[in-house]
Amino acid sequence: MATGKEDAISKMNKQLRSVTKGKDIKEEMALIMTPHTNWEQYLVPAPLSIALLGDLMLITSDTDFSLENAKPVDGFKYMRYPSSFRACLAQVSNSGWDAFNEAHKNMDQIRLHSANVPTYLEKTVNILMRGTNQDIENILPIPLRGIKEIADQCLHLAQCTETRFIHVMNLTAEILEACTSAKCSYEEDLRETKIALKIAEEHEKAVQEERAMAKDQLKDIKKEIKSAEKMFEDAMKSVPNGWELIGMSFVEGLSNGVKNVVTGMSSLFNKRENVKNEETKNPTKTKSNPSECTMDKATLKSIVKVCSKAEVIQSFAQMLQALTDDEDSLNEEQLRKGETVSYVIRYAGIIRKEIVTESISKMQIKAVEICDKMISICRDLKEMKKGIHVDQSKQIVERIQKVNDEAMEFMTEAKIILGSTAIDGKPPKQAMWSSKGDGSIVQGIIENSKFKLEHASQHLESVKESYTTSYEKLVDANKRLTDVLADMAKLNIQEINFDQIRKMLIKGMKALGEVRHQWGKMVRFFQMMSNIIECSLSTSLNNFVEYVKKGEICGLEGYGISDLVKDMIYQEAFEAAKIAYMVNSISGVYVDVSSKYIMDRVASLGTLLGLDPETDKALITQERQKLHNGCMDAQKQIELLVRREKDDFHYRINKRISQLKQNLDNALPMVSAEASNRIQRSVQAGVSAAKALRSAEEPDVCDFI
Repeated sequence: MATGKEDAISKMNKQLRSVTKGKDIKEEMALIMTPHTNWEQYLVPAPLSIALLGDLMLITSDTDFSLENAKPVDGFKYMRYPSSFRACLAQVSNSGWDAFNEAHKNMDQIRLHSANVPTYLEKTVNILMRGTNQDIENILPIPLRGIKEIADQCLHLAQCTETRFIHVMNLTAEILEACTSAKCSYEEDLRETKIALKIAEEHEKAVQEERAMAKDQLKDIKKEIKSAEKMFEDAMKSVPNGWELIGMSFVEGLSNGVKNVVTGMSSLFNKRENVKNEETKNPTKTKSNPSECTMDKATLKSIVKVCSKAEVIQSFAQMLQALTDDEDSLNEEQLRKGETVSYVIRYAGIIRKEIVTESISKMQIKAVEICDKMISICRDLKEMKKGIHVDQSKQIVERIQKVNDEAMEFMTEAKIILGSTAIDGKPPKQAMWSSKGDGSIVQGIIENSKFKLEHASQHLESVKESYTTSYEKLVDANKRLTDVLADMAKLNIQEINFDQIRKMLIKGMKALGEVRHQWGKMVRFFQMMSNIIECSLSTSLNNFVEYVKKGEICGLEGYGISDLVKDMIYQEAFEAAKIAYMVNSISGVYVDVSSKYIMDRVASLGTLLGLDPETDKALITQERQKLHNGCMDAQKQIELLVRREKDDFHYRINKRISQLKQNLDNALPMVSAEASNRIQRSVQAGVSAAKALRSAEEPDVCDFI
C-alpha cells in the first residue's frame, strides 16, 4: 500500500507533466531567450540604415574625386569604380538595398521552413514511444533527416544574409579607408576611421569564429553522449537498494547534462558576442567586468561543461540528505549499510575528476568545492558508522544540509547561465517510469521538488528584470535613432561636405553591423539545430542499435540503457523543435513588420537610382523628403510595437509563473519552515550569483549614433 508521501509524489509527477508539455516548454524557452534575441533587434536599426543609403545615392555636391591614388598594394577588393567617389557611394547604396531585400526574402523562407518542424517531431515521438526496435533503427531516421534538412536549409539562408551585410560593411570600410587617406589630415578624423575599420574586421572575424565553433560543438556533443551512456552503464549497476527514486534523479541529470551542453554553448556565445559588440562600438568605454568581457572560447566551453554537471551534483547532495531523518539526525540503518556513502564517494569523485580538467573559472571552483565537501562527508561517515555519537551526528547533519544548500545554489546559477528552462519536462521513458522509496528518500524528493518550483519562479522573475533592462535600452536607442533621422532630414543634400559624408558612412556601417550581429545569432541557432540532429542520426541512433544487439543493460527496474538512449534522442529532437519554435516566432513577426514598415522604403531606393543629380534636383528633394518621412514613420511604428510587445511579454511570463505555482504548490505536501527558508535562500543566492557572472553590460541596439 502506498504511503501518504508516495501518493504525494505521484500527484506531484502528474501535475508536473501537466505544466511541462511540449508547448509549455517551447513557450518558456522563447520567454527566457526574449531579452537576448527578438525581432525588434533585427529591425530597429533598419530605418536609419535605409535613410543613410538613400542620402548616399543623392549626393549632388562637388565632392567627386578619384580614390585611385589611395589604392593599396594588392588593389581594392570591393570597390568597382575607384575612379569616382560618388560612384562608390552609389555602390554602397546598391549593396545595402540588395542586403535588405535578401534579408526579407530569406527570413520569410525561414518562417515557412521552421513551421514544418513540429510535424517531424510528432513522427519522431510516435516512433520512439510506439515503434519496435526495428522501427527505431529503420524508420526513425526519416523524420530526423527531415528536421536536419530544414536546419541546413535555414542555416544556408541565414549565412547568405549575414554574408550580404558583411560585404556592405567591408565595401564601406574600404571606401572609408581610401577616402580618409586621400582627403583627411586631421588626427580625429583618422581615429574615427580606424575605429570603423576595426568594427568591420571584428564582424568578419566573428563569422569565421562561429564556423569553427560549429565543428567543435559537434565533437563536444558526441563526446558528452558517450560519456553519459558509459556512466549510466556503470552507475546503475550499483544504485543502493530502495534508492531508485534518487537513482532516476541521477539519470535525469545525465540526460539533461547532454542537452545543456548542446544549448549552453550557443547561449553563452551570444552573451560574449554582445559584450564584444559593445566593446567594438565603445572602444573607450571602461569594462564593468574585464574577466568576463575577455572570456575566450575555451573558457566558455569549460563553463558550459561544468554547469552541465549541476543536476548530477545535486542528485548526490539529495542522496546525502536522504541519510538524515525528520528529526535532523542520521538514519543509522541506511548509514550502516554503507552503500550510499560508497556510491557518492565513487561517482562524485568521477564527476570531480572531469571538472578539474576544465579551465579555471568561478563555476569550476564552486563545483570542485561542492564535490570535495560531499566526498569528505562520506569519508567521515564511513569512519563513524560503527558507533554514532550524538554530537558527531549533529555536526554531520549540519554539513550535509550546508552542502545540499550549496548544490541547490550552484544548480540555480548553472541553469540561468546556460539559458535553460526553469523546469525541464521529462522525456517519454522517464515520464512513464515509477518506483517506491522509503520515508527519508521520499521527503528528499519532495524538498527537491519545492526547490525546483522556487527556482522556476525566481528564474522567470530574473528573466523579467533582464527583459525590462533590454526594453529600456531599445526604447532609448529608438529615441536616439529618431533624433538622428530628424537631424539628417535638415541637411541640404546639395551642399553636403566631405566630412559629413564620411560620418554618414561610419554611422551606416555601424548600423549595418548591428543588423549583421543579429543575423549571426540566427546562424548559430540553425548550426546548433543541425548539430543536434546530426548527433541523433549518428551517435545516439547507432548506439541504440548496438545496445539492442548486445542485450539490455538495466540498473533501474523498468529503465535500461536503451531507454536512456531513446530519451536522449527525444531530447535532441525536442531541443531542435524548441529552436525552430523560437525562430518561427521571430521570423513571423519580422516578416510582418518588415512588409508593413521596411520593404516599401527599401523599394524606394530603386527609384532614387534613376534620378540624375543635375537635372532632377527638385524631384530628388521631393523623393528624399518622402523617404525620410517614411523612415521616421517606420521608426515610430516599431517603437509602438516594441511597447505592445513589452505588455504581451509580461502577461505571458506572469501567466507561466502563476501556472507553475498553482499546479505544483498545491500538489506538494508542506515542508518545514526551516527547509523552506533554506531553499529560498539557496535559490536567491544562485540567482544573484548568475547576475553577477553576466554583469558585463548588454549592448545598446545602437551605440553607433
